[in-house]
Amino acid sequence: MATKRHQDLLTIFERDRLRSDKTTRDRYAIRGYASTATKHGIAAFTAIRDALSGNPWIPPIPAIA
Repeated sequence: MATKRHQDLLTIFERDRLRSDKTTRDRYAIRGYASTATKHGIAAFTAIRDALSGNPWIPPIPAIA
């Protein structure tokens, strides 16, 4: 049987693990946004700053051949 302290640590680990997954998804979304902006000639920092200030950069729609 787990001690109270052990159970508390397990609870904290589970809570942090779940938070960590969301944080990881958010981090990769930002990283993908910055990477795409960079590939289109927009500085990553500028794209993120503009998005946070309410003026997000949106990739151009590809032309239909």
